[in-house]
Amino acid sequence: KIISKDLDTSTNYGGVLISKDAKKLVLEGVEFANCGQASSGLGCVHVHDTHFQSNNGFVKQSSFSGYGIGVQIHESSGVVFSENILFDMKDFGMHLKDSSSIKIDSNIILGVSSINSESRSSQSILSGSGIVYDNRASLKETETFITNNIVGSCELFGFVVPGRDCES
Repeated sequence: KIISKDLDTSTNYGGVLISKDAKKLVLEGVEFANCGQASSGLGCVHVHDTHFQSNNGFVKQSSFSGYGIGVQIHESSGVVFSENILFDMKDFGMHLKDSSSIKIDSNIILGVSSINSESRSSQSILSGSGIVYDNRASLKETETFITNNIVGSCELFGFVVPGRDCES
């Protein structure tokens, strides 16, 4: 159990686990409470520039609640995120950006609210959404699978997958 205690909850500042250029990341059965940092835009778990091979990167059966984004996966590949619960998050439940070969399966994401744009360095018009897929390429091109997830009570959208131009 990882709990970040914040004496002044108005700061929206909690602990963050960052995986950058790691060879292996395995989180199973972990509870993250009061995590994330709304002011910096960092999530409870931030996987960045990390490329896993053969199930070396997964987060499973864990729970997240806190001050910022639940899980961020940026410029990474091979991450499996399954059977987790994210609740009472701010900004996004999950944010996937410029990643490939990602599997997001059988998660429950509830109660995502937007944050005050003044408390964060960059503003997003999608703040308050459950799962945001923000890749330059399509889901099919990146072999990213978002399946069997339950998303509810989000201030804005449940799922955001930007459309792509149709080819002629």
